[in-house]
Amino acid sequence: VVWTGTSIATIALAFRYYVRLKTFRRLLPDDYLTGFAWIVLLATAILWQIIVPDLYELMEVTAAVRMPSVNFIANAERYMKGSLAVLFLFYVGLWTIKMSFLVFFYRLGEQVTYYRVSWWIVTVVTVASGAVCIGTIQYHCLAEPLVKVAVKCLSGSAIEFQNITLKVNCALDVFTDALIMLLPISILWNVRISLARRFALGGVFSLVIITMVIAIVRVTVTTNNNNVSQSNKQVESTWLYTWHFVESSVAIIVACLASFRALFANK
Repeated sequence: VVWTGTSIATIALAFRYYVRLKTFRRLLPDDYLTGFAWIVLLATAILWQIIVPDLYELMEVTAAVRMPSVNFIANAERYMKGSLAVLFLFYVGLWTIKMSFLVFFYRLGEQVTYYRVSWWIVTVVTVASGAVCIGTIQYHCLAEPLVKVAVKCLSGSAIEFQNITLKVNCALDVFTDALIMLLPISILWNVRISLARRFALGGVFSLVIITMVIAIVRVTVTTNNNNVSQSNKQVESTWLYTWHFVESSVAIIVACLASFRALFANK
């Protein structure tokens, strides 16, 4: 899943750059933001590839299906620190895509006063939401020594906090996507273009719905009882991070599909 999503996102980004260079003869600021999000995705995939053996060892030892290796504690702590980086990069990459859309959509109505005001409001809300998501990561449960983590982070209250923040962050993710999508749609019906072109552009702008659906599915699947540890009700890491990669990849792909707008603008 990780490398399949990364590969498709790579192809989509290459296509986006091809369309932009062919149409405008240059890359625009939102293209660079999307490219940065792709770099973050690639770095995350490489990091995940490095730490995933440590994750499986931790899961198997915890489930009492194998004995811990000599380096078990070091491996477990490496996994936790690596997963912290993966989680941090997930939000950085996802919010970079949101900023890419915002920069892309700003040009559509920069001459309209109410649109500019709305754009700034949505931008502030989006940035603040990203700060909340990054700020609520349980750093102390991923960067501390394994012994401290076992004492402080496996309690019912700590696990409940993790599950609540997972849902709240998903709500912020979906909410900001909805706000971003509504920006261009709000002026689409006030511009003088043909009805067919209006619907075509509306379809492009509504592609953001795909990432909203993926975000909802991500939380729904990972918090499903079948994907939660029955011993402590903690979300299984494999499901959690798999869906993180799915959403990150899809977000980049959707952002790249929006480059079709350049084709419409050129007609």
